[in-house]
Amino acid sequence: TFTAYASALNDAGIETFNLGNDSGDSDARPGVRVATMHRIKGLEFQYVFLVGINEGVVPEIKALASDDPVEQRDALFNERALLHVAATRAVKGLFVSSSGVPSPLLVAD
Repeated sequence: TFTAYASALNDAGIETFNLGNDSGDSDARPGVRVATMHRIKGLEFQYVFLVGINEGVVPEIKALASDDPVEQRDALFNERALLHVAATRAVKGLFVSSSGVPSPLLVAD
């Protein structure tokens, strides 16, 4: 979870800010903004780190759980769009990491 990443950064002496739904964050404060991919829609950052982009996480298994092929296709489209939106929040640099098996959305079709 992103709280585990925030804790690890804090333990390393790096200040973090949780961008929750009611966050009044100002980018004037130095530190790392930690948020879900859903939360950063419409925002912009100098650098974006997308971590844990693993198979079974992105796309979420439950998003693809339907037996209906149309629902599966739509869910996969939405998950791909979410990853695209998160990746395009970066102005200067984007870093993507995974461990184990990377998300199939990271592999070109």
